[in-house]
Amino acid sequence: MSEPRTVAYQPFYCEENIWQLARRSDLFTGPCEVVVIVGPPGSGGLDEPRVACWFQRAAAEGEPVLWDYHVVLAERPADGTSVLVWDLDTRLPCPCPASLWVGATFQDPRRVVARFHPGFRVVPSEVYVRDLATDRSHMRDKRGRWRRPPPPWDPPGAPAMNLAAWTSTTPSGPGLLLDRVALEVRWGVDRLAL
Repeated sequence: MSEPRTVAYQPFYCEENIWQLARRSDLFTGPCEVVVIVGPPGSGGLDEPRVACWFQRAAAEGEPVLWDYHVVLAERPADGTSVLVWDLDTRLPCPCPASLWVGATFQDPRRVVARFHPGFRVVPSEVYVRDLATDRSHMRDKRGRWRRPPPPWDPPGAPAMNLAAWTSTTPSGPGLLLDRVALEVRWGVDRLAL
């Protein structure tokens, strides 16, 4: 398993990268869900770093990156094998078996400050593709300059903007909001193997 070279990708635009990926049904054999990784309730606003993720290309090797949020896609292959996680920003294989991805990306929760623990907003990929709307305003500074270069494609759902609902740390947003243990149960991740 290695990173698919035919997938649209722009660094620092994970929500749009996964939106593009979720539209590529030719890459998957089974149903997919999008997972928006957010901080614990009350951990801050859209632009505030709050989720510690390891093995990310945006960080030095061996160090975590603190994302304000992160988005990945999980596939349940039709052959019944383990869930695969498509994290386009990881140094791990892509797609990656869920047990490896969860254990490596989030490390031992006892070693991580609680305010950087992940929450997981899970939604069917077709709902994410249909409903995500971003005008990319969160990627501009106070003067209107880009913080990071934007993707070459049009933003999904623009000119509307509902990214804050997707990255919310409250249960009222789209899909199910799960903690790490609930996500591991959902994906059949063996905690003893972590």
